[in-house]
Amino acid sequence: MMTLEEYYTRLGLPREAWHIGPEHPALEQLALRLLTSMRSARILEIGVQAGGFAVPVITAAADRPRFSYVGVDNLAYSNAVPLAHVAGYLEAQGVSGGVRFVEGDSTAMLREAAPDSFDLILLDHYKPKYPVDLHSVCARGLLSADGAIVLHDVLAHAAPEWAVCRTVCEAFGYRAEIDAGVPGGAAIVRRGAAAGSRSQQAIVGVRVWVGWNAHAARLRARRAAGRLLRGMGVR
Repeated sequence: MMTLEEYYTRLGLPREAWHIGPEHPALEQLALRLLTSMRSARILEIGVQAGGFAVPVITAAADRPRFSYVGVDNLAYSNAVPLAHVAGYLEAQGVSGGVRFVEGDSTAMLREAAPDSFDLILLDHYKPKYPVDLHSVCARGLLSADGAIVLHDVLAHAAPEWAVCRTVCEAFGYRAEIDAGVPGGAAIVRRGAAAGSRSQQAIVGVRVWVGWNAHAARLRARRAAGRLLRGMGVR
């Protein structure tokens, strides 16, 4: 069987274009352990990148009843391959049914999802978007009763965002634990805690969205300044 590395090499992609991080295979092993206790296997991954998580999880879970996978990526990172490449590898391995890849914005996709759509949700994308997307998942009830949300890198690059995410969990009645065995750390979020009041939820929602909008405004300003400086030949 052709490995994912061999597949990308045959496509002529340089290694830096599909680098798979040190969190693999621990991250997908965690996901597969979580799935064993769930009645179905409807998976959402936000941050597909090169398929290091998607491929082993899909191939291991594809034969389960009520299996589905949705992978979302806006291809902003340098190691995010065109999603058609990941789909092509899976098809070559005989897996295609129940799998959908979406190139675009994660927040827009979550706004369109129905309640109780997913059993396992992985957030492993742009760290400042963790609170926004977690808030969408919790406020809209997108997770099944026995499901889990996994947020990667909460002990490293996403530690500041995880502090905000904890307030989201508390407001909407989700409990969290940390698996430090995954490089960078992984938070496992489940239903089951006492939810806060509607006013608490509203306050947390405002905090999350104001923080994200301020961050996005700073990003736009920096990019505009960069374009201006390049136009002036300064950089």
